[in-house]
Amino acid sequence: MQKIDLIKWPEQTLACILKEYPLGEIPHYLDTTDLIPENFEMFFQQLLDAINELKIDTRLSYPTYLIRKDFKSDAIPVLNSVDGLPSFFMKRARTLKGAELSLLGKIKILFLKANDRDLKEKVKAIGNIKSHHKNLYSVCKKTLFYDKLYQNLKKSGK
Repeated sequence: MQKIDLIKWPEQTLACILKEYPLGEIPHYLDTTDLIPENFEMFFQQLLDAINELKIDTRLSYPTYLIRKDFKSDAIPVLNSVDGLPSFFMKRARTLKGAELSLLGKIKILFLKANDRDLKEKVKAIGNIKSHHKNLYSVCKKTLFYDKLYQNLKKSGK
């Protein structure tokens, strides 16, 4: 998990700051607990503009978290404190062996191929698939209910 330093903001645009980080390759977080509300509103709007400009999806492949108390957003995952960050991302880095480096190279190539596609289309397709699965689940549940009802009626009719 890597913290995105906001020391250069607002002198430098958020798009320029975010370009320096490998977003999507490893998880990141932006700690905005020190920003006053007026500055935060401007910051958040610039953040949304930078995300759109750089075509970043803050949820795929690795998330980018925003740390801000009492704030919610659909565009980026928001947590109340740094303590709320997922613990499985908090691992110490170690040197890799030869086979691990080879696998990492293959994974990076696949990652770049996957990121060549438009992420908004991916999210929309996932949403469509999710809604189809929900409908299928609902229909199967109703069918199972009617089947059990029919079996019970059939038993009681004998």
